Amino acid sequence: MRKAVVAILLVFVAVATAQDLEPARFLRFPAFSPDGKQIAFSYMGDIWVAPAEGGNAIRLTVHPAHDIRPRFSPDGKWIAFNSNREGNYDIFLMPATGGRPKRLTYHSADDILGDWSPDGRWIVFSSNRDHRFAQIYLLEVETGYVRRLTSDETNLHSPTFSPDGRYIVFCRGGTSWWRKGYRGSANSEIWRLPITIEGDRIATGKPERLTYYEGNDWFPMISPDGTLYFVSDRTGVFNIWRMPLSGTRDKGQWTGKAKVEQVTNHADRVLYPNLSRDGRFIVYEHDFSLWVVPTKGGKPKRLTIFAPSDEPQNRLQRLTLTSQATEFALSPDGKQVAFVVRGEIFVVNVERDGEAKRITDHPYRDFDIDWSPDGRKLAFISERDGNREVYIVDVRTRELRRLTNTPDAAESNPEWSPTGNYVAFVRGPFGHQLCWVDVNTGEEKVVVEGPFIGEFAWSPDGRWICFNRRDPANNVTDLYIVPWNGGEPVNVTRMPYWNGSIVWTKDGKNIVFRSNRTDNNVDIYVLPLERPKEKLDEEGSESEKKSQERKEGEKKLPEVKIDFTDIHKRIRRLTTTVFNEGSFAVSPDSKTVVFVATPVDQPEIWSVPLEGGSLTRLASGVSASQLQFSPDGNRIYFLSTGGTIRYLTRPAGSLGSVNFTARLIVDRVVELQHMFDEGWRLLKEQFYDEKMHGVDWDAMREKYRPLIEHVAAKEDFYALVSMMLGELNASHLGIGGSTVSGPETAYLGVWFDPEHRGPGVKISAVLKNSPADKDES
Repeated sequence: MRKAVVAILLVFVAVATAQDLEPARFLRFPAFSPDGKQIAFSYMGDIWVAPAEGGNAIRLTVHPAHDIRPRFSPDGKWIAFNSNREGNYDIFLMPATGGRPKRLTYHSADDILGDWSPDGRWIVFSSNRDHRFAQIYLLEVETGYVRRLTSDETNLHSPTFSPDGRYIVFCRGGTSWWRKGYRGSANSEIWRLPITIEGDRIATGKPERLTYYEGNDWFPMISPDGTLYFVSDRTGVFNIWRMPLSGTRDKGQWTGKAKVEQVTNHADRVLYPNLSRDGRFIVYEHDFSLWVVPTKGGKPKRLTIFAPSDEPQNRLQRLTLTSQATEFALSPDGKQVAFVVRGEIFVVNVERDGEAKRITDHPYRDFDIDWSPDGRKLAFISERDGNREVYIVDVRTRELRRLTNTPDAAESNPEWSPTGNYVAFVRGPFGHQLCWVDVNTGEEKVVVEGPFIGEFAWSPDGRWICFNRRDPANNVTDLYIVPWNGGEPVNVTRMPYWNGSIVWTKDGKNIVFRSNRTDNNVDIYVLPLERPKEKLDEEGSESEKKSQERKEGEKKLPEVKIDFTDIHKRIRRLTTTVFNEGSFAVSPDSKTVVFVATPVDQPEIWSVPLEGGSLTRLASGVSASQLQFSPDGNRIYFLSTGGTIRYLTRPAGSLGSVNFTARLIVDRVVELQHMFDEGWRLLKEQFYDEKMHGVDWDAMREKYRPLIEHVAAKEDFYALVSMMLGELNASHLGIGGSTVSGPETAYLGVWFDPEHRGPGVKISAVLKNSPADKDES
């Protein structure tokens, strides 16, 4: 028995030792120490140092924020780095052996660290703190004095000093750093700026372009012998190149005709290189590791670096949330609210504040919730089985059932029919089909073929479905009505603008929607489904009225009658404000429309009679979306700031809240894996080119997904996903999330004299009609 226990312990020790000795991956932003013996880098959101030949690393910062871009001072005593611990990326300074960091910059714009001046007095950085494009700035380390050096109509970034301090080399232009293969007007070029610093006097010369290549040159570095090293995609892959800066001048101007030589020849990109002070080695990122290459010949070497450490946060996070709801749905009886927090569905009683009942429990996101008419079940969308499918769950028992199974097409927008027998949904990433599924038999029906079907809504009697569909030829989105079991859709708007946000009135007589058809302003419109009758016909005889009342009393669902003759001509504009109307809802008695608008600088909730009339402001300064009426019409529920659920009473207009406590355990790594999978699948389904620009997209998932295990900071996760997106060489692709905001720097409308060194600041000019131009300023 004792031998067995010892054997088991040895197994555990072996496993633990293997885990501790696994080389670190996804190390970023390396930089040599001045003597070339150490390399500083960012890993798991903190700053580390390791021997230049590899080995065990030492952690220097321990902070929940994102610490990146370390740079040793020329004397090796200090490390400057970027951190967003105050909400944005500022420059901080700490001893090279570790210690309490000191903040050097205080602007609310990102100040991206570049390099130290050779004498250690200055730090050069890029920022868009007072310009629409990032410019080059100098920071005096001891005093905090900041001086802007450039004024250009494009982004300037990646600045570094030449070893003699006479120049600052930098990149001009460029697209996202993660994008591969771009060619165009935003190509990144390398320039240099002559600079003279004598005491407190700073003078700059005329910038001159150094590289002339119809592609992208990044990350310039100048060695003591005058050689320019940089990263370029001249062979289709970002590698390190070099060229001499001596000679090749014409009348004092650089001609760009120097011989360019390739230093590395990796099959995949090189990022964020740093040249040793003596110019003998370059350290850089490649294949999610750090590499070193000799500049005078020799093969690149992958550094094996071990960084065993605890993580800054628990992998399993126990959360207690009283906000952060992303959507909600009021139950048919108005007694409960279902809502989604962190991708899980909860239900809470609207009258009793307290613990919310968790309905779903899965690492993958559940969303698009909709109550069944009897209030017993919820339909929703989930990727828990590898694709977006429709599910229903019993609110009382939490019994789950999958309704659809289409691995090659994603489902969205599930909505119960008024009878409760069917759930309709949109199939395909581009709205290829409008379908429903029988919840009892599993039978599916394609009601309408797309593509570009967007939203839809059942008629109150369940006999019709109104949906909108975009015509890609002219980008027009019209409303259509189709019988619930299929047939020829009828275009009921026929207006070359956007028409959407479909709501049937409960009495089945009107469809209310939004459109930008008038002066491109989004207003609310009403579509009567029948032509107006003569007053006499409408009143009818007393016996006819009583007969109709008896029929209405017998029927649970109103009968919807539609006269399609010139139906689009009956549309009338309900709101005529000069601001765009947002979320809206129609009262249960079909007499009132409430909506959200932002007239000036704060959102407001308004109401207007469905038949037209004066607008009434119900609340001001209230952020509101997803408006929903209670069944009795006495409350208007909405999602508010921070994901809280609130309501407005009628007619009093007082505000209340549906307070909830939602408890859940989140596996941080599994959640990131799901976020990664969802983003990857979204591109696979919706990228405009089915061939994915020739990229093996499945292979990209296998390449990048394993790195999530080595990610602790959300910013590094965003960088990892961005690198995958960059493989597509497509514009407007990126990923981001919420940030912790810090104090905002005020823009007063003044220019400060850059030559004034204090005390205080000296204003050199005032912008007309700015806050500083007012008489009281």
